[in-house]
Amino acid sequence: NSSSSNAARAFVSVSKLSLNSAGSSPASDQVITRETQRGAKMAAISELVESAWAYRFGPSLGPSLKHRQEGVAPDTLARAWAAQVDLCRRFRSLDARKSVRGVVVAAIARRLVGHLYAEMVA
Repeated sequence: NSSSSNAARAFVSVSKLSLNSAGSSPASDQVITRETQRGAKMAAISELVESAWAYRFGPSLGPSLKHRQEGVAPDTLARAWAAQVDLCRRFRSLDARKSVRGVVVAAIARRLVGHLYAEMVA
């Protein structure tokens, strides 16, 4: 079992996700301001959107990904591969129908969040 997998299982619902649980808690004398929270949220959104662009290519398992997956449980690998196949297929399907690729990427980013949440509660 990987430590990130165990940490992800600690979350019961999306509402419990916070800056503190993500490991970026401020020092005890700092206060988390609304601007800090907004900045973290925008950074997370931009990471998801950037990740979503990768699904325009077909699913693949390169050498670096194979290396990162060493020691990971087989059921976790199966869910990860199924998610990758689903996101790539969905990207191609939406891209064929939509004229604006940004709309497709936003939809894939939302779907990616669904896969991430499903893995967290699995």
